[in-house]
Amino acid sequence: MRKSRLTLIFGTVFFLFGNAMSPSAMAQELATDEPTRIELNSGSILLGDISGASSGKISFKSKSVGLVIIPIERVVRIRIPKSVVIKFLDGRVIRVPEFEAGLDPFEVITENGAEAYSLIDIDAINPEDWLLGRGIHSTGKVRLSWEKQSGNTEQNELDYNFNASWENLKLRWKIRGEGELHSASNEKTSDKFTIVGKTDRFLTGHQKGSHIGANILYETDEFSELKSRYILGLYYGKQWYTSPKFKFLFEPGVAFVGENRENKDKETYPALSWEIEINSNLLGLGTTTTLTQNGIQNLDNFDDIILNTLLVIQFPLIS
Repeated sequence: MRKSRLTLIFGTVFFLFGNAMSPSAMAQELATDEPTRIELNSGSILLGDISGASSGKISFKSKSVGLVIIPIERVVRIRIPKSVVIKFLDGRVIRVPEFEAGLDPFEVITENGAEAYSLIDIDAINPEDWLLGRGIHSTGKVRLSWEKQSGNTEQNELDYNFNASWENLKLRWKIRGEGELHSASNEKTSDKFTIVGKTDRFLTGHQKGSHIGANILYETDEFSELKSRYILGLYYGKQWYTSPKFKFLFEPGVAFVGENRENKDKETYPALSWEIEINSNLLGLGTTTTLTQNGIQNLDNFDDIILNTLLVIQFPLIS
C-alpha cells in the first residue's frame, strides 16, 4: 500500500492598522548605546534591550540569555536609558526621555497634580498603537491537513480549522471554525463542520476586566443522528484573575438552541450557557496548561446537558 500525506500549516497572521508611527518606533529612533538594566528579585541582573511589555510581562532581549519573558512582579528595579512610552493600568500614558524605577513608588506629574505609581501599575511599555486607542489589532490562524492513501482501499481525509480576532479598546470580534471531510473508495464517510462567532463590548469603571457579548454557533454532521444545531446566546464575562500563574475567565449567559435530529421533529429550547477558560504556568519549566469548557443546560429538560471540555498542556522541547 502506498501512503502519502500532505499537511499545510499557515502560522499566526498579525496585522496592525494605524495612521501614525507607533510609539515603539519613535522610541527606538532615539535609542542610545547604553543597555537597559533590569534587576530581578533573585539577585540576577540583565543587560540588553526591552522590546516591550504588556499583560504583566516584559519582553527583554539580553546578550547573555537571548530573548526572555519576565513577569513584572519579579522586577525590583529597571532602568531604560532612552525615550520610552509607558501606559499605566488606569489608562494614563506618558512619554519620557528615560525611565528608572524600583520597589518604591514614583511620582508622575499630571494636570491634576502628582500621582504615585509603582512598577506593578505598568500596563505596557512602548505599547502598540491599538493599545493607545488608534487602529485595530487582528490575528488569525489557518490549518489544513490532507491525507491520501492509495492501495486496496483509496482514502482521502481533509481536516481544517481556523480562528481570527479583531479588537480595539472597546470592542472585540472573534470567529473560529473546524471541520473534516473524509471519503473511502469514492464514498463519503465523514462530513462535519462547526463555526462560532462572538462579539464583546468591554466595560469600564468598577467593572474593569469584564465584558458583555453575544455569540452564534452552527454545527452540522451528515453522518450523525444530530444533523445540525444552532445556538444564539448572550453572556456576561469577567477575567477574575490575570496573573501569569493563574488566569480565570468565566462567561455565564442565556441561549436559545435549535436542533435537527434524524427521524425527529425539529426541537428548540431555552438554555443556560457558560464558558470557562483557565490558564496557568504553575508547572514551571516553560509549561503552559489550558483548560476550557463550554456548557449548555436545557431549561425544558434538566437531564439534557451539553459539555465540551478540553485540557491542553504545552511545554518546550528545548528550554
